[in-house]
Amino acid sequence: MMKKLIETLMLKDHAKIRNLLGEIEKTKSKKVFDKFKWNLERHFFIEENAIFRLADTITGQEISDIFELLKQHGEIMNLVEKLEINLSNNAICDFSELKKTLEAHSNFEDGVFYPKLDEILSSDQKQIIKEKITEIINS
Repeated sequence: MMKKLIETLMLKDHAKIRNLLGEIEKTKSKKVFDKFKWNLERHFFIEENAIFRLADTITGQEISDIFELLKQHGEIMNLVEKLEINLSNNAICDFSELKKTLEAHSNFEDGVFYPKLDEILSSDQKQIIKEKITEIINS
């Protein structure tokens, strides 16, 4: 379990976000959209505050991918904001760009970034990150 701890924790969250996005596409429901947005914001908060910050501090080196991932978070939230406005105004909502951007983002995290972190961090370091993630989720 400890070998792929970060990857395992975040894969579940990515699946939840992907499922909510699929539900929004089908229902165009503002309530489901709000739940999706909240889960996405919470997910980014976890990544930025429990994983990125701690990984950078713990390893004592700048992880080059973090800057790019933070930039992508901003781009994704801009797409979400535009869709939220369209949904609120009963305008046509095309989720394809958001879906494509989220998919590329999560594929990079799942396939490259998290496996790399799980490889370079010790079990103790991963445990610290897991505790932070748990603290955020349970608060």
